[in-house]
Amino acid sequence: MKHIRAIVTSFVGIFLLFLIVTVFVTDFTFAGSKLNSGPYSFSEDWRDDNGKKVVLNDLQIVDDDRFVTLRHKINGSDLNGESLCFSSHNVVFNVYANDELIYDFHPELGGFVGKYYGTYVHTISLPPLKDGDTLRLECELLETSKWKGFENVKLQQSGDYINDIFKENFRKFLICFIMFVFGLILFIFAAVESFVHGSMFETMCLGIVTMLLSVWTHSQTQVLHILTGNTTVLRIIEYSVLCMLPIPMMMFISEFTRCRSSKLVRADIICCLINFTAQFILVPFGVKDYVDLLIFSHLLIIVSAVISIYITRNAIKKQIIDKTQCRYLLTSFTIIVASGMLDMVRYYLNVSHDAAEVTRIGLFIFVMILAYYELVQLINVRVKSRESEVMAKLAMEDTLTGMQNRTAFTAYEKKMLERTSGSCLFIHFDVNCLKKVNDSYGHAEGDKHIIAAANVIQSSFGNNGKCFRVGGDEFFAVLDGENFRQDYESGLAVFKKMQQDYNDSENPPVKLSIAHGATEYEYALKDTESAIRTADSLMYEDKQRMKAVGSF
Repeated sequence: MKHIRAIVTSFVGIFLLFLIVTVFVTDFTFAGSKLNSGPYSFSEDWRDDNGKKVVLNDLQIVDDDRFVTLRHKINGSDLNGESLCFSSHNVVFNVYANDELIYDFHPELGGFVGKYYGTYVHTISLPPLKDGDTLRLECELLETSKWKGFENVKLQQSGDYINDIFKENFRKFLICFIMFVFGLILFIFAAVESFVHGSMFETMCLGIVTMLLSVWTHSQTQVLHILTGNTTVLRIIEYSVLCMLPIPMMMFISEFTRCRSSKLVRADIICCLINFTAQFILVPFGVKDYVDLLIFSHLLIIVSAVISIYITRNAIKKQIIDKTQCRYLLTSFTIIVASGMLDMVRYYLNVSHDAAEVTRIGLFIFVMILAYYELVQLINVRVKSRESEVMAKLAMEDTLTGMQNRTAFTAYEKKMLERTSGSCLFIHFDVNCLKKVNDSYGHAEGDKHIIAAANVIQSSFGNNGKCFRVGGDEFFAVLDGENFRQDYESGLAVFKKMQQDYNDSENPPVKLSIAHGATEYEYALKDTESAIRTADSLMYEDKQRMKAVGSF
């Protein structure tokens, strides 16, 4: 039944996630027609002052001239109330409709922001235009060697344009977001375990690596650009992440390979900290921009990867690494490093504006392997915990009667010594003639006798206190609470009746007979031993009395 409930509940959760995702990836359709039927591609037929066609997404600085004017003649059929929509890369500009300024984009740069703003999405409302009118972009190319210009230029309703960007990038964004949440959970769980138990430091490092890579790959999806409207801060985060990335990587490798005192690891981490510090000194003073210093972050990542390979290789030779860890953790770590290296190559070859495309795939594989590994580890921990619980229970439980044993009584006695007020009742029991039963009828009959005695004691006093088997034929009960005296009197009546009922129904070769002695104990006295000895003495007096009257 539990499994069915779990399956049904899981289905509801998964179905809810499916519906949420559907909102972002499906279109709203309706009968009738849209007044504005765009989008129209508007990337072609842009010309410079010389009438030469230009490639909008790859504008170049020629002869140190950073200023470019782009023109586009309007075809009347192009316009139907749409906006001019596009993404710009490291270009500041004005937009004119004929000679009227309709849009001015000159973000404040410098300081911690740096010299460039990265990528920004624009949706520009156009005034009424007719066939033959001209749109003009007067541009200033920022001094960067990579990706200056405009892309995804369209005439389209601004809301539809933003919605299309979300749809195009939502899959990437969702993967990155899930990976970040996974890394965050992993980090928090491992951090708590590390501080409390001093373990799982490796897992904590992997959680940090996962979060850093998720943030890095997020920055390439444009979804955060649109949601925040602040590309400059996102750009700072993007480059800061790359500066910090090698630190948890090296921490993981040093812990994983048990090379915590490695000079190579320490030197690499120090270099990363110097690089991070330099970024926030040189950039605000305008000496360099983050993109100019990116080469140092990439070099440190490569150096970290080489050091990791070297240290891991030595650890494998020395058989320091556990085979299971090697199979999962090392494989996942290798995948994410290799994918990052490939993206670096793609970046310097100008293959794509998405500098994290391969890393995003590698990160997904990395997290899947890591999730499986952690699940296996968690299951193992639960199994070991369950085994420990069983062992702990067996250590405290008498195997013959199922009652708590002498060890459990000793532990309970220590707890009683911690109390400072109140009273309880100690009852000491001893089974009469057990030696005679064992000697005359065998230990099987003796065990039966002990079990019967345990059942009588547990049924009589167990509901209002704790009962223990403290020796072969000895038992002990502690009655606590405000009404322990009444509980004792009512339990004693049941105690005597159950012995009589057992003897009548089972007709054992030696009748069951149990002597007992009871005494009150005040917690403030802090002397359980004296009270136990008193109960023991009273139990022997009861035994002698029973023997004198021929009860056994």
